[in-house]
Amino acid sequence: MNAEKLNNELDSIFRGQSSCLIALHSFPDPDAMASGMGLKFFLEKRYGLDVSIAYGGLIGRAENRTMVKVLDIPLKKMERIKLSAYDRIAMVDAQPTQKNLALDSEMYCHLIIDHHPVKQEGRTEGVWIDTSVGATAVMIYELLQTIGEKISTHLATALVYAIRSETQDLGRKAGKRDIEAYLQLFPRANMKYISRIVHPVLPRNYFQNLIQALKHTYTYRHIMVSHLEDVPYPEMVAEFADFLLRLQRHTWVLCTGRYRDDLILSMRTTHKNGDAGELIKSLVPDERMAGGHEQFAGGAVPLGREENREMKEITWEISRRFASGLDVEKADWKPLVKG
Repeated sequence: MNAEKLNNELDSIFRGQSSCLIALHSFPDPDAMASGMGLKFFLEKRYGLDVSIAYGGLIGRAENRTMVKVLDIPLKKMERIKLSAYDRIAMVDAQPTQKNLALDSEMYCHLIIDHHPVKQEGRTEGVWIDTSVGATAVMIYELLQTIGEKISTHLATALVYAIRSETQDLGRKAGKRDIEAYLQLFPRANMKYISRIVHPVLPRNYFQNLIQALKHTYTYRHIMVSHLEDVPYPEMVAEFADFLLRLQRHTWVLCTGRYRDDLILSMRTTHKNGDAGELIKSLVPDERMAGGHEQFAGGAVPLGREENREMKEITWEISRRFASGLDVEKADWKPLVKG
């Protein structure tokens, strides 16, 4: 969508309004938080709106909590939001029909900005989805360029870190626009802030969960599965999937972990055309609870109150289907570490 067409569409949605709620997914990552921060700045400067950013779950990963604290990102919990107080609802790095949202899927959304593939048509007025970029933050940066306002160091730092995090230092699904946005924003970002975010203080349970994860990690040829059992926050599953993918000669990783009544799934691959987003859909009962890109994907399986024995059966069945989806019909899984 070109800038003129986009701004005309945004004018029709926001001009003459007083307020807007920007909704993030329930467990927002750096891309979601930075994008919400950037869209808030844009709406305030261009339309003079009163803007709030809200999420529904929790922010568990140490890097993400540090990012919110260091950059003063003004987030609110959705449970404290009165939706009727807002004239408009926007959504960034998410889509209304996703399951990991605090908003009702039938809620009318006035604007969606996202870099993930379209999941399912919802009740939406304006849609800007661009899967050719590696991060929604890149789209927000391009939007900010249309108003010519100088952005703060905090916002520039948030956008830089979001692009860096989402593309793994421009090494995963990063194209020309991602690189250009990163290079333009980099001189305005605060590297001391980024260093604090990248190297946060870690709680004791991080290391306890690391030990458990390694004990429950199994390999076969080039693929690996890890079942973390109960996790304190959903992002931990993706965090360990990224960590395990660094193992030599292994190109596919699937991690699972139980958070409350859901089994959280995270898939990673080193193959640039791996189609992880499609493979993970075959592992969950509802495709709306899964999605991703070529090299990374995530999803969830509702569990209810399954006992530990049933949990093991579920996770190993998912492991079997994961291997089968990679043309491995019978994987002879071996533990990564002994003892």
